[in-house]
Amino acid sequence: METQYWQHPAETITFLSEETRDTSTVQIYTDGSKSEKGVGAGITFYMSGDLIKSLKYKLNNRCTNNQAEQLAIIKALQHPVNIHAEVKTATVYTDSRMTLDSLKNTNIHTALVEEIRQELTEMKKLQWHIQSCSVKARVRKRDSRHTGKGGGDELRHTGKLRQSTKKCSSK
Repeated sequence: METQYWQHPAETITFLSEETRDTSTVQIYTDGSKSEKGVGAGITFYMSGDLIKSLKYKLNNRCTNNQAEQLAIIKALQHPVNIHAEVKTATVYTDSRMTLDSLKNTNIHTALVEEIRQELTEMKKLQWHIQSCSVKARVRKRDSRHTGKGGGDELRHTGKLRQSTKKCSSK
């Protein structure tokens, strides 16, 4: 019989509230998408307002949109260890309210949610302070960037969205 490690309820995840201003050194924007053209996930990393890295992943067509969103967060959490910052703080922005709600609920133990929790625990061991923030999804119909081939379409390509995240809406 395999033993499963589950996060202790006292090990909480930090969420930015509407009143909190993001002062982290690294801002990470994640997005997953699914369309008739495919499934993908995308991540962008900013430090001091400058784009430092952009990643795209094409996923299996059987993945759901929620799985794509969660895989984007997992991949995003695996990369800050390669970012050299004096102050190791990062905010992960996602439009996946369902994922953030699942992370808050200690009774939810799906494989991908647990993997996100594990990645957050590993980051904490490396002295990183990671917080999460929900942003409104922006959907553009017939946008050529929304192909599902790389995901991250809206969060990666929209400066307006980056500007609108000065205030976050998670509680």
